[in-house]
Amino acid sequence: MTADPAHSPAAVPAALGHNGGPPMEIAAPAREALVLWMGAHPVVTCQEEANAAGALIDRARRTLADLEADRDAAVRPLNERVKAINASFREPREILERLMAEVDGRAKAWMRAEEDRREKAAAEARAKAAEAERIAREALEREEEARADAGVGDCDAPVAEAIAETDARIAEAARLKRDAARAERESPVRMSGGIGRAMGLREKRSLRIVSLGVLLRDLQMTEEVREEYLAGAIRLLKKQIAAYRTLNGRLPDGVSESVERV
Repeated sequence: MTADPAHSPAAVPAALGHNGGPPMEIAAPAREALVLWMGAHPVVTCQEEANAAGALIDRARRTLADLEADRDAAVRPLNERVKAINASFREPREILERLMAEVDGRAKAWMRAEEDRREKAAAEARAKAAEAERIAREALEREEEARADAGVGDCDAPVAEAIAETDARIAEAARLKRDAARAERESPVRMSGGIGRAMGLREKRSLRIVSLGVLLRDLQMTEEVREEYLAGAIRLLKKQIAAYRTLNGRLPDGVSESVERV
């Protein structure tokens, strides 16, 4: 591979194919050699054929290295330009994001406190409404008793007074129930976005595994999902497993190893 002025940092895609042509043409000789060999050798039957296969693989690897060199020479100037553009935008964006996060944090702190206050007020309103309904039921019971007494000839039964009290208690209970419903609706706090939609607090749910064994038993995973999960666990714990083996001279319990020559 000889030096080429087209590989200077200022060069752009014109550097493609400096090894002898466009990428497809560079790959063509090695590709054709592999295809011809595969057609003539469905299986490898002797040492000589294995050596020939090794030579073709080595040639293909060198071709891949040439292709990668061409690709890198072509995209490096573009990547450097993209990197410079991203850097010019990164600082002002990060400054705005930090300031916005600070303002948002202060606003959200007030919103959480205000929402707690409103929820407490709504709970108190519900309790008052429930108490008013209880008193109204008792007033209705007294009215029914008065009506029953009057029905059997008790002229002193305070029917009119009982009716008036019941009506007043029911009206009061209805008013307090409306107040409680309004307080419930107004519990969520919103922050006007000015030109955008109002912003409010969102629920953020976080899962935490408290017992892995119980979880795996309860999920009843299929074999496919189980194997995928275990493969992911191996990837995540690979360093810890290797450190355990180095320290203890064996794999930790619950891990097995298979060896395949490839």
